[in-house]
Amino acid sequence: MKQITLRLPDELYEESKRIAEREGFSFNAFAIQAFNYYVNSYQ
Repeated sequence: MKQITLRLPDELYEESKRIAEREGFSFNAFAIQAFNYYVNSYQ
């Protein structure tokens, strides 16, 4: 697995973190799901 540095606007990070916690995911797991969803929508 590749490790990257991701720069997000503060508000996007905080909202993503809240959603992840509410859904029972880590922020990392949430980000991976979001990336997968976005990338797969183009296929």
